[in-house]
Amino acid sequence: MSDRAKTLTQIAEEYGVHLSTLINWIKPIKSEIYEGKRKLLLPRQYKKIYEFLGEPEYSKKDDS
Repeated sequence: MSDRAKTLTQIAEEYGVHLSTLINWIKPIKSEIYEGKRKLLLPRQYKKIYEFLGEPEYSKKDDS
């Protein structure tokens, strides 16, 4: 896991789901994640998603 900012689209790809699916999954913790209108999530923000959903098992790099 890197310590770079990520978009929700990148996180959805890590889980192997569509962006709208990820958005629905994280609705219960939305207020804990978003800070203002920032489009990029900092590591402390997306780590909350990983804690809530579990570490993503899907990786685009695994697709050969």
